[in-house]
Amino acid sequence: YRVICYDLTRTLQMKVPFYKISPDYALFESNCKKWIDCTIHSNIVEALYTEEVCGVSCLFTADFLAESLHKRIERGTFHKGTKSEVASRIFDCAIQIAKGLKHA
Repeated sequence: YRVICYDLTRTLQMKVPFYKISPDYALFESNCKKWIDCTIHSNIVEALYTEEVCGVSCLFTADFLAESLHKRIERGTFHKGTKSEVASRIFDCAIQIAKGLKHA
């Protein structure tokens, strides 16, 4: 969810756990803490804090305006272009994911 934080005077993303998939609250909170403690990196969205909302722990991250990879694939723009352009895009994405995971 996109929310407005009046204390920080900025727009944030609020991540809510999907308990039907992962009902382990402690694991979600532990992963949130690890993400918050992670130093800033260009391939990782900055996690700011957690807060309980209506009895559910939520993670608040920096807002990002870029279109998600999922949306680009869904709209068909990720795979448009020549084979070389598409391969380059896929390798670039894989490298960015690997760098983000290595950093985390």
